[in-house]
Amino acid sequence: MYKITERIETFTDLDGITHKSALHPGKWTFVTLAKKEKVSSTKSGCPIYTFKFSFPQETDQLGSFSGQYIAVKAKIKNKFVKRFYSPTSTPSDHGFVEILVKVNSERIGMSGYLEKMKIGQKIEMMGPVDGFIYKPGNYKQMVLLSAGVGVSPMVQLARSVMKNSEDKTKIVFLHGNISENELVLFDEIKSYQENFPDQFTYTYALEKPGENWDGGEGFISKEIIEKHIDLELNPQIVMCGPKGFTNAMTKIVKIQMNLPKEQVFSYW
Repeated sequence: MYKITERIETFTDLDGITHKSALHPGKWTFVTLAKKEKVSSTKSGCPIYTFKFSFPQETDQLGSFSGQYIAVKAKIKNKFVKRFYSPTSTPSDHGFVEILVKVNSERIGMSGYLEKMKIGQKIEMMGPVDGFIYKPGNYKQMVLLSAGVGVSPMVQLARSVMKNSEDKTKIVFLHGNISENELVLFDEIKSYQENFPDQFTYTYALEKPGENWDGGEGFISKEIIEKHIDLELNPQIVMCGPKGFTNAMTKIVKIQMNLPKEQVFSYW
């Protein structure tokens, strides 16, 4: 059972245009597939796609805060299937929402249904439903810990902060994965550190890096986290990834580093 949480009703941009929320908690809305793009693949061969869906009106906005989930529903094999996704697009984007999905073609489920969708086809969405709520200026530092496609909410949070020139939140982006082939949006994340070195730092740790990989190897560790975290800033930890990853990260930050539970949020 999902939890309906705080949402954005409307906002007016610098051009004086009022944007209404396209999605509503407890109410399904049809959106239209505008673009799908394969961006990577996993060790097991599962492709990873970004799906871009258009809202009914070009001025509509998502209606959720950065970090919250949305729900997607479709009728598959005569049965309604519902799944939850963290958007990678930001709440300030209008006219569309993007999600990142790992497709398991061997199973009959939502990811396979999305992969087979045609441009122009409609699907139902609802939101926000639960998740982490980020508002500009809430924290002095956020440490974003992710692995695999758990990177989705971290990308949205990073984008939301870095595209807002008035938001001075410091971001530490730590991501673990298998190899370069499974990384998504790496160039974008890298550009944030290049353009905002005093506000954004990133570290990638790969289990099986290639010969030309010049980043970290192995796993996200206590030492890596301690190297980048600033305890004087009362950092907010946000983590997402496979259950084993989030369990390991929770043990590090809550038990070994003794951070209070109020400063740690896990999507699992």
